[in-house]
Amino acid sequence: MFKFFEILDLIDRLDGLIRRKSTGKPSELARRLNVCERKVYQLIDTLRNLGAPVEYCSQRESYFYTTDVEFRRELFVQRVDAEKIKGGENFLQEFWSLHDLCSEEG
Repeated sequence: MFKFFEILDLIDRLDGLIRRKSTGKPSELARRLNVCERKVYQLIDTLRNLGAPVEYCSQRESYFYTTDVEFRRELFVQRVDAEKIKGGENFLQEFWSLHDLCSEEG
């Protein structure tokens, strides 16, 4: 079972590989990240949902960013009403769906 911070670490590692254009095919990337291939696709979708322009090049066999992006990883804890924060609830659901997937596949 993966925890929230483990998923953030996976996203950080994935981001680094994408920046270097050295992810390899999805099956190779799954081995590098020590996850199932299905989770690789969910991690890529998560990056896209966060606004990252991620594409796959079949010639290079690697994911890449179509434009320069910068992710900042910050942690803050605050009690808020999710309905008042546009998109906030969707962001949390994205990570929970990844968490559920990890739990299913061990």
